[in-house]
Amino acid sequence: MSGIYIPGVEMPASCYKCGVSCNLVSHIVRNMHPFWRYEKCPLVPVPDHGRLIDASVLMEKCMKEDTFLAEMLFRKLSNAPTIIPADKEE
Repeated sequence: MSGIYIPGVEMPASCYKCGVSCNLVSHIVRNMHPFWRYEKCPLVPVPDHGRLIDASVLMEKCMKEDTFLAEMLFRKLSNAPTIIPADKEE
């Protein structure tokens, strides 16, 4: 499943303040509970970050060109923080 990232848009504090119509929470519940957020909210907060890349694609390219470089990269990338989680389909 793919998704979207909208630069400059902050994570809403609650469903009441959210402008996304996700069909998980009805309009009535959203208006009755101004500080409540659905525990399975599909929105993912994205912290401040640098350039995002697909590490798997980088690893594949390095494996084709230089195995030693790929091994070094693997060690570094294994400990790197995840900014946006991988799709569950992968």
